[in-house]
Amino acid sequence: MRDYLDACLFLAVVFEERDARRCKTFLNTVGYKTHPSGVISHVAISELFVKLLKMEDGLLQESCVCFATRLLTRLLRERRATVEPHVSDHHLFEALKAEDYSVSDDDLCNLVAAVRTGCDRFVTLDKQLLGAQHLKAFLKREHGLKIVEP
Repeated sequence: MRDYLDACLFLAVVFEERDARRCKTFLNTVGYKTHPSGVISHVAISELFVKLLKMEDGLLQESCVCFATRLLTRLLRERRATVEPHVSDHHLFEALKAEDYSVSDDDLCNLVAAVRTGCDRFVTLDKQLLGAQHLKAFLKREHGLKIVEP
């Protein structure tokens, strides 16, 4: 079993958001014993670091980039997660878009990556994705991918 790790999980921990504890606990269990291994695509990594690099406060930015890098490095070094390159699939992207036009292109690219890397679950805090019932049903029916919270 493989879990696709959405960028928002890391952002919640880095920025100590409301769901930080839940995300930290989840990220600490990824790839251990009976827990699924994690998959992070180039798309998710890009989304994470672009958000961090756009921060106004330079000192805080440096601290957040270092912290996010440590989180990712630990997962990768311990082989609890892998980085998978993004595989473009225009047809799948368009099929997903047709299921819910309100979903952002970034989220659709992440979903395509999750499907194309053989993930079983897409783990996110994104309320829009979690509430996209038609999209969730399509992904589960056609690709065996579930959108879940950590």
